[in-house]
Amino acid sequence: MNLAPELLGMGALAVAGTLWWLTREPPASPARGSPSSLPGAAAPPAWPEPTLQVLDFEALLQTTGTAGALARVEGASGLNAATWQELVLPVLRNVAELVQLLPASEAHHHAQPGGLWVHTCETLRHAVQYRAAFVLPPAQDADDVARARHRWTAGVMIGALLHDVGKTVTDVRVRLYGPDCTGASWSAMAGTMGEAGATDYAVSFPPESERDYRAHQRLGALLLQKLVPPDTLVWLSDDKALLDQLLQYLLGEARPDNPIATIVARAEAESVRTNLREGPRTRFATARAVPLIERLMAALRRMLAEGGVLPLNRPGAAGYVFEGEVWFAAARLANAVREYLVANESAVGIPGEDKNDRLFDAWQDYGACMTNPASGRALFGGRIEFDDGIGSGYELPAMLRFPLAKLYPDAAQFPAAMPGRVIAIATAAKPGADTALPATAPGATGPLSGQTQSPGAASAPIAADPAADSCPDAAETPGGEQGVQDSTCPAASARELRQYLDDEDVADLARIDRVAPGPGCLAPVAPSVTLPVKADSDKAVPERAMAFMRWVQTKVADGSLPYNAAGAMVHFVRRGDATALLLVSPVIFRRYEEDLGETHASNPGLATQRAFTAAGWHLRAKGGKNITSYQVMRSGGKGGNLLNGFLLLEPERFFVPVPPANERLIAWNTAPSEPREDP
Repeated sequence: MNLAPELLGMGALAVAGTLWWLTREPPASPARGSPSSLPGAAAPPAWPEPTLQVLDFEALLQTTGTAGALARVEGASGLNAATWQELVLPVLRNVAELVQLLPASEAHHHAQPGGLWVHTCETLRHAVQYRAAFVLPPAQDADDVARARHRWTAGVMIGALLHDVGKTVTDVRVRLYGPDCTGASWSAMAGTMGEAGATDYAVSFPPESERDYRAHQRLGALLLQKLVPPDTLVWLSDDKALLDQLLQYLLGEARPDNPIATIVARAEAESVRTNLREGPRTRFATARAVPLIERLMAALRRMLAEGGVLPLNRPGAAGYVFEGEVWFAAARLANAVREYLVANESAVGIPGEDKNDRLFDAWQDYGACMTNPASGRALFGGRIEFDDGIGSGYELPAMLRFPLAKLYPDAAQFPAAMPGRVIAIATAAKPGADTALPATAPGATGPLSGQTQSPGAASAPIAADPAADSCPDAAETPGGEQGVQDSTCPAASARELRQYLDDEDVADLARIDRVAPGPGCLAPVAPSVTLPVKADSDKAVPERAMAFMRWVQTKVADGSLPYNAAGAMVHFVRRGDATALLLVSPVIFRRYEEDLGETHASNPGLATQRAFTAAGWHLRAKGGKNITSYQVMRSGGKGGNLLNGFLLLEPERFFVPVPPANERLIAWNTAPSEPREDP
């Protein structure tokens, strides 16, 4: 996606301001009341630490180069001049003067002075663009849509403008300087820096132990009344549905069908993606955190230079040089780099062994490794073939591809190519597997409506991400050692999933067809005709349990809860000759409450798990325990990790049709004398 020239120029202008700020030398002793000036002024400030000047709206636009971009946003919004000037522009002004030249992060995206405002403007531009693809307000007739469309456009814009303002409270430490304040701490909740009487300010960052990277998502609503003038709030509140959707999003409580949350999240992701690939690498002088990508790449380059740790170009090697690239076995590379960093630097800030997908994402986000065009993710499948007499061919279904120029500073240092070739492959689906399960089935219940369609009635398709059309079938997607999903596919976002397949699982070609489905768009499963409404006892099923199971049905149906995949929270498993449903506990209950925004609970997921237990839908294990264990079977018939969860018989009560069972999971018993398989 091409950004407007104005947006592409923001980073360069912000860098210019940064360089000026970084080269300022504070005087030996403070001189209180000595104001700073814009870049280029003769007299430096007289404060005891480097500072930035408090700027008004026009000066901020000039310094960050965002004036032209905002003019383009105004034109693209379709709002008339009066609405823009009276109801939207004041919000822009207030947000800009609150965030000043603060960064959007310490060591990730938009980390330069002015980065938060630049990121806000980019998100705003993309949000206006994406909003055009939505019919808003939703589920209204044409006349109502025509009457309310501009109000909803403004609501989306305000959501974009306020989506990160909470970072001024949670992510930075600001000290104010001016005639009436020398080093006083600033709180955005009290008003702007200018309102506090400051002319300058210094920026630092809280230690890692004090960080909560999601806290800012809940503060937009608290800052709403400070940043959105009364006239604008009154105008928005005339549409109750709009105000409800906006407040839910700004409180961090948006549901999956919230259009404002959907649009702004997509817009923000595009801003972040572009900045990581193309933006400046300038950061605040007071930043202490080293970007993860810098640590990963420095370690990888050192490991290659030292040799031995990452062997290349032989059977069983970590990497294979072919046509100007190094193809690495993904999990092996991630584990080796992590171990190297822990041994030579520190484990602080390095994702653990169950978070290899975080390392893959870092390499991909910054453009260090290539992106698989079929999935939009970093993983490729590859077949390694050596010339005659050196070794037989074999497949690695999860590999990362690095251009040699990203790893070696000089082309003269490039290693020799392997005596053979790497062929990009797609892992074949298991013979007979159904890869085209329908999104809905005749007579299926809508995920949330609770109403049943009559047989033969036309079933409305479940809403899907427009990008889903470009997603590969499971049969065309490289199998993975990690539960990494494609963020552009309905089966997206598996950031917290467990690893339970490793290199050993995919090394035995005789069992390659038995590897669990890899990362990609799994075929969705339709919700069942009805939910059971009674537990095994005569007591009514708790409403929380009913709501949870509707959520599971909906998420599986739209693909956002993958099943039978590495790291998935939902598995269809063998129970004797039948198929059962395994819900991995407690992570699936925690995820449900996170989706509801119930992040305040001291023991997240527990309330839902208790309600689900009371529903009585699951099979109790021996000894009256609620949890049943299944073991992951690795190559050679060796047992791997255990998956613990609630086992539900007759999954056709919840899903139609029921997909094939995951043959890599077998029932596990604690008593060694008992059989490993259920009778």
